[in-house]
Amino acid sequence: MATYAITFRISDKGDHADRYQSFLSYVTTANKSETPWVETTSFLLITSGLSAKQLADYLINSKVNQYSGDKFAVIDVANKTAAHYGLEYPLVFNSFFE
Repeated sequence: MATYAITFRISDKGDHADRYQSFLSYVTTANKSETPWVETTSFLLITSGLSAKQLADYLINSKVNQYSGDKFAVIDVANKTAAHYGLEYPLVFNSFFE
């Protein structure tokens, strides 16, 4: 099991509330800890048996991929690996994990 930090932004376009709830539902389903940490609006901590890439691929299936501007990053806090979707500057983000 790995601990993941997940940061995200749901674009204001379209059905923002529905996409937000869909994303949180997918995160909650992927979480294997007793309770995920979800105190802030766009940063979560969960535990999962998936790799960072597998978790990101799973989260893409939520409604968060319907509009330009929706984005997220999954960071394995122990192994310093990461995966992402929709980032404007993926090379900058990836440079922190090389």
